[in-house]
Amino acid sequence: MMEEARKALRDMLALKPNYAQVARESHGRWIEPDLVEGSSRQD
Repeated sequence: MMEEARKALRDMLALKPNYAQVARESHGRWIEPDLVEGSSRQD
């Protein structure tokens, strides 16, 4: 399952390389900053 998720992320980044910046700006308007920045990241 993780490999499929990694592939999906790679595919998305190939289509929209600046997604991280766009998502941070967009989600930062609606979600608490610590969650947007991934301070509670789980691998």
